[in-house]
Amino acid sequence: MSPSKFNSLIYASNLESAGVPKEQASIHALALADVLESHAVSKADLDASEQRGGLLFDGVNARFSQSEHNLAQTEGRLMNEITALRVELNTRIAHIEKKFDLLLEKQLTDFKKEMSDFKYDVIKWLTILSISQMGITSTVVALIVHAR
Repeated sequence: MSPSKFNSLIYASNLESAGVPKEQASIHALALADVLESHAVSKADLDASEQRGGLLFDGVNARFSQSEHNLAQTEGRLMNEITALRVELNTRIAHIEKKFDLLLEKQLTDFKKEMSDFKYDVIKWLTILSISQMGITSTVVALIVHAR
C-alpha cells in the first residue's frame, strides 16, 4: 500500500471498531503512517535505480566486449605462433631428413666400396689358391711319373 493511498483516520477507525481503545488506535495509525512514509519508494527512486542498473550493465557489457576483443587478439597471436612453430618444425625435419639421406648415401657408398674390395680380395686369394693347387698337383704328378 503506498503512502498516498493509506488513510490513517480510516485505519484508526477500523482499529476502534475492532475494540482497540481510541488513543491506542490513533498511535498505531500514526506509527504505521510513519513507517510507510519512510520506506516508500517513489517513481523517481525507481527511475534512478533503473538508470544506475543500466549504467552498471553498460559498464559490464563494455568490459565483456573488451575481454572478447582481447581474447580474439590473444587467439590470433597464438595461431600465428603455432603457424610459425609448424614452419620451423617442418624446416628442421626437412634438414634432418636431408642429413640422414646424405649419411645413408655415404654409408651405402662406403659399404659398396668395402664389398668391392672384399670381392677383389676373394678373387685374388682364390686365384692364388688355384695357381698353388695347380703347382702342387703338377709337382705330385711329376713325382709320381718320376717315381715309376
